[in-house]
Amino acid sequence: MTLYLENTTLAQIVPDNTLGTERSIVAPINPQLDRIDGGATRGTNLFHSFSEFNINDGRTLEFSNSTGIQNIFSRVTGQNPSNLFGTLRVLGDANLFFLNPNGIIFGPNAQLDLRGSFVGSTASSLLFSNGTQFSAKNAQVPPLLTVDVPFPIGLQFEGVPGAIQVQGSNLQTQQGKTLALLGGNVNLEGSYLLSPGGRVELGGIAEVGIVSIEGDSSNLRFSFPDGVLKADVSLSAQSKVDVLAGGGGNITINARNFNLSEESELIAGINNNMGSQGAKAGDITVNASDAILIKPEIESSGTIKKSGRITNIVFPDATGDSGNIFLNSNILELGDGAEINVSTSGKGNAGDIAINTRNDIFLAGGKLINGVSQQAEGNSGDIKIITDSLRLINGGEINASTSGNGNVGEINIRAGSISLDGINSRILNTVSKESNGDTKGINIDTNILSVKKGAEINASTSGIRDAGKITINASNMLLDGDNSKIVSSVSNGATGDSQGIEINTADLSVKNGAEINASTSGRGNSGSVTINADSVSLESRGQNPEKKSGIFTSVSRDAQGNSGEILINTNKLEVKNGAQINASISGKGNSNNIIINARNLISLIGEEEIPQRQDELTGIYASVSENAVGNSGDIRINTDILEVKNSAQINTSMSGLGTLGSIIINAEKEASFDGGSAFIGVRETGNIIEASNDKRDRRIEISTGSLYLNNGAQLSASTLGKGDSGRVVINAQDMISIDGVGRGNKLTESSGVFSAVESQAEGNGGNIEITASSISLKNGAQIRASTAGSGNPGTVVINAQNQLFFDGIASNGQPSGVISLVEATGKPITGQQTARGNIKINARSLSLTNGAEVNVSSLTSQPGFAGNIDITSPSIRLDRGGIKSQTTSGDGGNITLKVQDLLFMRHDSQISTTAGLAPSGGDGGNITIDASKGFIVAVPYENNDITANAYTGNGGRVTIKPKPEGIFGIEERKRETKFTSDITASSQLGIDGVVEIAVPDVDPSQGLTQLPDTPRTVAVNDGCQVSAGQEAVQFFDIGRGGTPPSPDDLLSVDTSLMEWSPFFAETTNSYKLETTNNSLRPDKDIQRKTFTSNLEALSTTQVSSFTAKMSPSCQSR
Repeated sequence: MTLYLENTTLAQIVPDNTLGTERSIVAPINPQLDRIDGGATRGTNLFHSFSEFNINDGRTLEFSNSTGIQNIFSRVTGQNPSNLFGTLRVLGDANLFFLNPNGIIFGPNAQLDLRGSFVGSTASSLLFSNGTQFSAKNAQVPPLLTVDVPFPIGLQFEGVPGAIQVQGSNLQTQQGKTLALLGGNVNLEGSYLLSPGGRVELGGIAEVGIVSIEGDSSNLRFSFPDGVLKADVSLSAQSKVDVLAGGGGNITINARNFNLSEESELIAGINNNMGSQGAKAGDITVNASDAILIKPEIESSGTIKKSGRITNIVFPDATGDSGNIFLNSNILELGDGAEINVSTSGKGNAGDIAINTRNDIFLAGGKLINGVSQQAEGNSGDIKIITDSLRLINGGEINASTSGNGNVGEINIRAGSISLDGINSRILNTVSKESNGDTKGINIDTNILSVKKGAEINASTSGIRDAGKITINASNMLLDGDNSKIVSSVSNGATGDSQGIEINTADLSVKNGAEINASTSGRGNSGSVTINADSVSLESRGQNPEKKSGIFTSVSRDAQGNSGEILINTNKLEVKNGAQINASISGKGNSNNIIINARNLISLIGEEEIPQRQDELTGIYASVSENAVGNSGDIRINTDILEVKNSAQINTSMSGLGTLGSIIINAEKEASFDGGSAFIGVRETGNIIEASNDKRDRRIEISTGSLYLNNGAQLSASTLGKGDSGRVVINAQDMISIDGVGRGNKLTESSGVFSAVESQAEGNGGNIEITASSISLKNGAQIRASTAGSGNPGTVVINAQNQLFFDGIASNGQPSGVISLVEATGKPITGQQTARGNIKINARSLSLTNGAEVNVSSLTSQPGFAGNIDITSPSIRLDRGGIKSQTTSGDGGNITLKVQDLLFMRHDSQISTTAGLAPSGGDGGNITIDASKGFIVAVPYENNDITANAYTGNGGRVTIKPKPEGIFGIEERKRETKFTSDITASSQLGIDGVVEIAVPDVDPSQGLTQLPDTPRTVAVNDGCQVSAGQEAVQFFDIGRGGTPPSPDDLLSVDTSLMEWSPFFAETTNSYKLETTNNSLRPDKDIQRKTFTSNLEALSTTQVSSFTAKMSPSCQSR
């Protein structure tokens, strides 16, 4: 607002009489010039006093002074403000202090013409160290008590100080001098304050207080008191405060509110074509007890006026270092287009930006910039921020970067809360394209960090040299929305490393397409991502389905370098609904390991609608992509409980050239896969290449208390390309439970553990090694090693301290069980004669029921052998179960069973090795059953068979080593029959095999007494006569009848009992027993009751006792 008056209304210079005979004198020189003479001289100081002081537009007023005067102190004791519309001049080199408590107005044509410094103030008096003062309000008080007055020490403000207004003025001091405007409110409108290499101070006080004067006549500085209410300072309408020079130059603002608007500017630094090596510009300092506001002004019409800026720079043709910018306030707000900029565009370094606000920093499109510009040579300084709240919206930016030759400083932020919201709202620490320099990184300490809606924190290099590390310490941390990210990267075309990301927080949430990413797209290594948190949650895709939430390290296509490690230490990790943890190689280089330590829980939960592409599934991935060259890292997981659900994955894969990483899981209490999977494999385009001295043990290794695989869950090691698949190793202290087939579009996939060489692949399958207390496979669940390509399926080794229980067939027809399979397209790998895998099982008990199988098969037309089955268990129970080996054209595999207690078969159970399912060659395999300390029991007429058959080849060999009298319900036959239980070794077109039942050379009747063949007369006591109509008793020899062969032998569990059946003479041998006893009465006949047993109904338990009908007297005994 313009407050000056027309020239005709202005009073001119009116001296007062307070200085007595030393009063000021106004001497007209010409119509446009007046000179001030007289005044009181004290040492090097000259004092003037006026009741009115105004300069009309176009006029000049000059102060004369004698030689030796350093300071002119001028006061206005009247009641009116001073209107300075013309030129204020000082003859000589003295500084001019001008005091008017009522206010000072500089008009549009106002100018300063002096070689010293200028202080314009609405203070009431000047204070001196000797206790005297030069007062404009108490002018009658003698101000000068000594002959020699020292330099003043302060400005005393009283009441409500008047305002200082600079309206369209151009006020300038000489090089290195001070220009200070200190009053109540200080307003610059369309004005220009210039002090090259000097000092400009603007400040306001709104109540009683003292502003200290520091320095001396040649270096004036001011210090505002704490605890005193300050007034406002504002610059508008393209006002500028400029101290640019070849060095030096300071700007200091002290205010309650500092408002910089409408393209107004504070500028310091080294000006064009100035400076020298070692030169340094001064600082810009703004101290606001309330707010620093640099933002657009919106007029009532809706017109938006641009923001201002604060700049401290080294210009393009300059040499030297820029100074710093210090901002201290309660609130800092930078609106759209506002800028705080410390940079170098010439030869020299940029200073620091240091901001300290008690409450809030709000960048609503405004920017904090510290950088090295293009073509510049020098380093940028740091950006240091301390605040309670930092908010960036609408493209708000904190940027420390280099586009030239030089290093970038560090960004340090300490805030109670930090929020970045919206696209281009970001914190950057970068090396630009074709630049040469390192960045020092970003350090953030806060309670709450929120990065949303496309905002980012980015430390990257696009030039030559390295990007710094991002370190974040936050109590709670949220990344939310598409392209919201924390990035440490080496960009395309860059040469250098990124130093990675470290996050320390209580709770980390990354969702809806947000990401934490350390990558390289150039020539250099990406840094690691390290997260230490109480809980970590990665969730959901963004609005763009291609945007997955997660944590990523990568080497991009055409890049050369290694990706860093992903290390997560937490109590709880959740990855769900499309989110991923992913370390990938698409160029040339190695990916590092993914290591997750979660003390309590790791939960991976996929989406309800399962994506078609496997790499889109929720999970943890380490991969080498197609056309890439490099090694994938391991995935290492340590937790109490691991759950993987709804098609979520843990996956290491090779689609390029290199080696494959492992998946190593240690879940102390439980690992549960419900429709989820762990996969390690070579893809169709993959080719495993390893140095001879760097062979890697590729594997899925799980150590846990209990393992559960349900609803199509799989642990799978496979190769679809060139190279061996890895091993699968499982150690469970308690149980392993595998159940069912998949859901949705995975109904054909069984739950299970798999090692596979797929069609067109070249390589061997890895072994499956499982150790547990007990293992259960149900409803089509499988443990399977297979090959459909060129190579052997792996060996399956299972050790169960207690029970193995395999049960059922899935709805898709797949049986539960352990499978080793060479499919029709399978063939030996180059240099090998056959493709086959083996199964080895060791358990306390093995149960195969309802279609479950242990199966080694070769369906290929290639010559060779099926694999072998080797089972050691005290108890093997088959109930509609099978132990099978079969081939299409090769020799059948061997089956070896070592049974300590019992082999039990019923309901169409099979132990078979069959060769030549197709009409082609192949001999039957061998079956060896060692039950020398146990029993072999098959329920008759239920078609339980032990077979070693062939088609055109020779039958195999069946060798059974039973315990004496230890085979029941099954017998050798030439051919199988439909209803009987058979032992066969036949061939349809070839020579039959051999069945050998090798009973140990022991006489089971040794030491026994033969019962007589005829009855003997038995004397019965009269008291025990059989009542009339009652039947007597007969005894028959029915064999063992449930007793063990020897008193030293124990009865076996799981026996088969047959019902008593009627006696038939033609099938039963009976013996009548007669005895005599002198104590019994022989003349009484004993009536007899007959009990019979079918000799084919065998029992290993004791026959139940019976009681004949007796007289009551006998019964009472």
